[in-house]
Amino acid sequence: MNRIVRRSINMRGWAIVVRNIIQDVGPIRVLQILLAERTGQPFPRVPEPELVMADAKTVEAYTTAALETGALAPVYQLHLERISALLPPPGGRVVDLACGTGELLVTLAGLYPEIQFVGVDLSETMLSKAREASSTRGLRNVRWVREDISTLSGFEDGCADLVISTEALHHLPTLGLLQDTLRQVDRLLSEGGRIYLFDFGRMRSLRSVGLLVGQQAGSQHPLLVRDYEASLKAAFSVEEWQSALAALRRARYRLSMPLGTPFVISVRSPVPERAAPVAEALLRRRRKLALKLRLDYWQLRMFT
Repeated sequence: MNRIVRRSINMRGWAIVVRNIIQDVGPIRVLQILLAERTGQPFPRVPEPELVMADAKTVEAYTTAALETGALAPVYQLHLERISALLPPPGGRVVDLACGTGELLVTLAGLYPEIQFVGVDLSETMLSKAREASSTRGLRNVRWVREDISTLSGFEDGCADLVISTEALHHLPTLGLLQDTLRQVDRLLSEGGRIYLFDFGRMRSLRSVGLLVGQQAGSQHPLLVRDYEASLKAAFSVEEWQSALAALRRARYRLSMPLGTPFVISVRSPVPERAAPVAEALLRRRRKLALKLRLDYWQLRMFT
């Protein structure tokens, strides 16, 4: 049965938060955001100005941020581990909607050569980077398709054992297109297919958005900060997500958000009972993260 889960802090979580106080002022900012969410006024969604990310400088900024030393490394690490637990057996197929420059699929395809991966995006600039990365690594089990994720006319019914999408669906201009996209997800899924969707959710207060953006402004690439703010304002609300998720009839899933606030929204299928352990290569990748990035990873893992 599909359900909503609001994650709470456990004792292990408090230990991580205390450690992070020494490293940063993150927990203080969290408390400010929680207060703003309780007292602020809702604001209307502001769709992204561009549906397709084609600017070369922005694409390069995202590619760099996804590296093991980049700002997005903790969230990519979390995705890699959680997606790995949902992968189909050998011969299965994974489809990534709005795959961008393909960092996730390139890493997964290298680790699991017996599984087929397909990345879908509208941006030829992004896909060019993805093709270059997979070609450099000599990968033969991943391909890249330029197509609208709300129609997916080139894909047959039941062709995917796992459909994923990460920090991308908020780029859709309207709720109707989000609903159309999730209908396509349902159509693509095979019997017993799984999903992994992770995206920003719309906060209840513009002050919360300002606090989140301000936390990143001094340490991240200006293009990433600008896009981050636009993404938070373009995100769909929890209620809009619930409405769109009604289209999913084939997959079991759980919708969760950190501390009851929709900073991010996770929609994923249950991990199978006999899921394979996390690949050693992914564990090594996690251990190589700088201390601050590892702390960010554990906070993400704990709260989402």
